[in-house]
Amino acid sequence: MYPRSLKPSPSDRLSPCDDTVTKRDGDTKFDPLERHTMTLARLFFLSFHRPETQSWTQAFQLSDSLFGKYAGAVLAKAVMDMVDFLRAARTSGFAYCDPFCSKCSPFLTNEERDFLGVLHYVRRGKERDAGTQAMLLCEGADTGPFMASVRVFVRHTEHFNQSRENLLH
Repeated sequence: MYPRSLKPSPSDRLSPCDDTVTKRDGDTKFDPLERHTMTLARLFFLSFHRPETQSWTQAFQLSDSLFGKYAGAVLAKAVMDMVDFLRAARTSGFAYCDPFCSKCSPFLTNEERDFLGVLHYVRRGKERDAGTQAMLLCEGADTGPFMASVRVFVRHTEHFNQSRENLLH
């Protein structure tokens, strides 16, 4: 669908447990699906930042355990695409919390909050707000591929929610 960004990106920067972390995860407007999406995204960020961790495999395993085998694989791939298109759009680092750090993983960095903000607004049909948030997140670069990947993720979640009473089991 879109070209994959396979080379290391300047946006692969790990910033756990520092002053970029500003809010507890539970203190935000984000629902459980959005918070689980952030955990998956962190695993993909870590995998791009430190490929030797192969944390992408843990992202797929976690997604399977959260959403079921089929939905889990589809949603994990969609999150991986969101992360990859974001990496391609940004020119500076992306601060994210280490998903394995008990000190910082309950928190969100400013960039993570913006990432979830785009998802949050798209899920609620607030495209203008999502576009503004995406422009900030993508640092003024083309938001098209990233926004398209977010919409694909949202369509998948809507489809799985229609086929089951609750996506999160």
